Amino acid sequence: MKTHTMRTIVLAGLVAVATAGCNEETHSHQHGSGAGGAGGAGKGAQATAPLPDGLLLTEPPADVRELAAGLSEADDGDPVAVRGKIGGRVDPFVAGRAVMVLVDLSIPDCDAKGDDHCPTPWDYCCEPADHLARHAATVQVNDADGKVLRANLNGAGGIAPGADVIVRGTLSKKESARTIHATGIYVIPKEQS
Repeated sequence: MKTHTMRTIVLAGLVAVATAGCNEETHSHQHGSGAGGAGGAGKGAQATAPLPDGLLLTEPPADVRELAAGLSEADDGDPVAVRGKIGGRVDPFVAGRAVMVLVDLSIPDCDAKGDDHCPTPWDYCCEPADHLARHAATVQVNDADGKVLRANLNGAGGIAPGADVIVRGTLSKKESARTIHATGIYVIPKEQS
């Protein structure tokens, strides 16, 4: 049952990435600030645990690959160190859980595509959903029992939507889902991204 719950949380994140559309109704709904938006459902959830010591790295890991290349070259259970951007939807985090979505840097932000003046360019709503899903992965931090940690990543040490980060961890490939069980996250300073 616990494995099923964890798998459900991970798949929910990827499904949200894969189904992110850019029609007018979805675009205006996603960019709204009402309680029914992507971030509204979990606003009552509170973090119940601190992030593990050493998770927020002060130096970048060695042997870093771009997200898509790193995931395609690694097998299930392999250690990885991949670079990407936090995004894929308006709120790329799961409230009350140490889970986020990471997108390959080859996918341009929506505001880099001419006239799209999107207030949340990290959501990539201008990208076809299937293309975005192939260039994204779920990142999660587990507790000592291997369960998803009940904590919030958003705001910790510069972790935020649109941030350029390096994630170190172990890759899990189950069916079409790709999850990185993170043991370290390095936020790349804006002047270096």
